[in-house]
Formats: sequence, structure tokens, C-alpha cells
Amino acid sequence: MPMTARADPLTGKGEEILKSMEKTYGPEKAKQVLYASENKGTISGIHDAVMAMADAVESLNRRIDAYCGRHADAMAEQPAQDIRADDHRVIGGVKLGK
Repeated sequence: MPMTARADPLTGKGEEILKSMEKTYGPEKAKQVLYASENKGTISGIHDAVMAMADAVESLNRRIDAYCGRHADAMAEQPAQDIRADDHRVIGGVKLGK
């Protein structure tokens, strides 16, 4: 499957190869050649998968925080249910009251 770009950060080796290719091909063409070479199997070890995973987790955490922030006001506006000691209802598997 051909790719023209990857989100994974480059390793030191990847950065060095890219800089060398930029001198030869220019910035945009260098990226194309770099990724084509990786897809072909000519070069490997140019992406840092651990850093990519850390970036993905951080991005997901930001999205979760944003989602929770948007809904926090609506949750705060809902009144709490009054639970009396003689209330014997079961909500969500938890028996209320005694």
C-alpha cells in the first residue's frame, strides 16, 4: 500500500536521511522519495513507533478532556436524585436505601 506521508515521528536516522535527500531532491520531493524507499523496503527504522504511540495517547486524552469539558455544564445542571432511607429501588444494579 503506497503512502505519501506518515504521522510517525522520524528517528535520528530518519532525520539524517531526510536532510540528505532534501539537499538532493528538495524538501517536498525528498519526503516522497523517503517514504517510497521505506515502502519498497530499501530503508527501515526511520520512524519512532514508541513516540507515535505516545503522541496518539496524548491526542486521545486531549479529545476526551474536550468532550468532558463540553458536557460538564449539562451534567452539573441535572439535579441529584433524592434518595430516602425507605427507598428500595434498584438503579444500575445498586439497591438504594436500606
